[in-house]
Amino acid sequence: MAAIPILVIAVVQGWLLYGLHYSLEHKTWPATEPGWLVACYAIALFVPVSLQIFAGRLRERLTWLLAGGIAFIAGGLGGYGGWVAEPEFGLLLTLYGALLLAWFIALPFVQARARRGTWRVSYPDLFEFSWQNALLLAEASLFTGVFWLLLFLWGALFKVIEISFFAELFNKPAFIYPVTSIAFGYAIYLIESHEKIVITLRRHLLGVFSWLLPLVALIAALFLLALPFTGLQPLWKTGHATALMLWLQVFFIHFLNSAYEDGQAEPRYPGWLKLVLRLAIFALPIYAALCAYSLGLRVDQHGWTVSRVWAAIGTFIAALYGVGYAAAALRRSPWMARMAPINVGLAAVVAGVLLLAISPILDPKRISSRSQVERLRSGAVAPAKFDYDYLHFELGRYGKDALAMLAKDPSKEVAELAAAALDKARRYGSASMTPEMMASRIHLHPAGTAIDPAFVKYLERAVREQRWQHPSCLSQIREEPCLMVALDLNADGSPEILTLGSYPQTVYGRVEGQWKMVGTLAGPANRQQAEAAIRQARVKGIPPLWLDVTVGDVRYTMQNVPR
Repeated sequence: MAAIPILVIAVVQGWLLYGLHYSLEHKTWPATEPGWLVACYAIALFVPVSLQIFAGRLRERLTWLLAGGIAFIAGGLGGYGGWVAEPEFGLLLTLYGALLLAWFIALPFVQARARRGTWRVSYPDLFEFSWQNALLLAEASLFTGVFWLLLFLWGALFKVIEISFFAELFNKPAFIYPVTSIAFGYAIYLIESHEKIVITLRRHLLGVFSWLLPLVALIAALFLLALPFTGLQPLWKTGHATALMLWLQVFFIHFLNSAYEDGQAEPRYPGWLKLVLRLAIFALPIYAALCAYSLGLRVDQHGWTVSRVWAAIGTFIAALYGVGYAAAALRRSPWMARMAPINVGLAAVVAGVLLLAISPILDPKRISSRSQVERLRSGAVAPAKFDYDYLHFELGRYGKDALAMLAKDPSKEVAELAAAALDKARRYGSASMTPEMMASRIHLHPAGTAIDPAFVKYLERAVREQRWQHPSCLSQIREEPCLMVALDLNADGSPEILTLGSYPQTVYGRVEGQWKMVGTLAGPANRQQAEAAIRQARVKGIPPLWLDVTVGDVRYTMQNVPR
C-alpha cells in the first residue's frame, strides 16, 4: 500500500478538524449552527479513515460510493444529533459511539465485496476484515498515543533548560490536529504494510479469548444455578442487574466467536468440554429473558429513561444472538457451523438498530421525554418529586420542549417547578426563583401567620448567592416545602423564624431592621416529628440550662455533656 495517498488524506483530515476547532474558537460557521457542526465533525472523522483503509483502491468506483454513503449517513445523523443536543454537547457521546459501531460492522461487508466482486460475501472474509480493522484502529491509536507522549517529553526536556519553543508549539491547535492525523495515518500505513504481524497478533488474541470461554460459561451456569436458592428479589434491588447480565452475555458471545474463529475448523477443546459449552449456550436465552423482566419492572416503576431505552436495545440484540445460538446448538455436530449465517444476518440487524437509535425513529431522548411527561400527567409521580432537571439537562431539545409545555400546565405547582428548572444554568445547583415562587416553598406556622415580603425577598437573594448556608428545601425544587415556625427566641417582641426538618435548620431574625440568618439549630432534622409536634402545639422557647460565662471580653457557652 502506497504511503502518499494515506498521508495526503491524513493532512486533509487534520486541517478539516483544525478548521472546525477554529470555528468553535471564533464562533463562526459551522459552530454557529450546531447541527452543521456535529455533521461536519462526523464526516471529518469517519470518511478520511475509511479512505485510508481503502487507499489501495482509490481508483475504484466502490471506494467513492462508500465515502459518499458514509458522508450522507454520518452527516445526516450527526446533523440530527446536533439539533437535538444543542447546547448540551455532552449528550453526543452515544451518537459517535453508535456511528462507530455501525461503521465497524458495515465496513467488512464492503471490503469483502471489493475483494470478491460480489455481495454474496463469505464468512471467513468478514471474520478476517473485522479483526483486521479492529487491530488496525487499536494499534494506530496506540502508536499515536505513544507519539504524543514522546512529543510531551521533548517539550518538557527543552523547557527544563529554558527553551520553551517546542512546548508552546506542541500546544497549538494548528499543530495538534494536522500532526495527530498524520501520525494516525502513518500508523495505518505501517500496520497495513506488515500484515503478518497483524495475523500473528490476531491468532494470539483468539487463542487467549477462546480459553476464557469456559470461565464465562462457568460463571453463567453457576449464577443461574444459584438463583433458585436466592430468589430473584435480591437481583432487582440492585438497580443495575440488567447491565450486569448484559455484560455477561456480551463476553459470552464474544469469547464464543473467538473460539469459532472463521469457521474453518472446530475449536481445540476436549470432547467433554465441547459438550459442556454446548449445553451452556442455552443460558443465553435465559439471561435475555431475565434482562427483559428486570428492565420491565424498572420501566413500570419509573418509566423510560435514555439508559433504559439503550438497555432495551441491548437486551433485544442479546436475545436474538441467544435464541439463534441455542437453535444452532440443537442441531447435530458440528453445530458451530450454524453460527456463521446467524452472525452475518444479525450484523445487518445490529447496524440497522444502532442507526435507528440515533435517528428520530428510535431516539432514546424522544422516547424518554414522552414517557416521563406521561408519568407526571397520569399522577404516577407527584409534581414535587418529579425530576424536571432530567428533562432539561439529559434529554436535549425534546426535554426542553417538554419543560416549556409543562411551564404552561394548568397545575400551578407543575408550572412553577418546570419554569424554575428551565431557568437553571447547570444540572446541580439552585434554580433562579422569583420571590413568589420562594414564598410558595414556605409553610409558616402557627397557621395563618403572614409572611413578611421583606423576609421572602431576603431569602431569594441569599439562597441565590450562598445556597449551601440555607435549608436545601429552599433550593432543591424536588424536596418538600420548607417547614418554618415563627417564635420569639430573644424576647424582643419580634418573632424569629425557625426552619425545622431540613438541613441546615436555620434561624432568621431582624438585625437593625434587616432580615438575616442569625444562627442554626442543633438537633435531628426530622420533618415528620416536627410536623406532629407543631400540630399538637408543642413548640416553645426555653431558657438555657446553664448560663454563659464571660472572661473579660471573651464569652464561653456551656455544652451539655451526654448522660
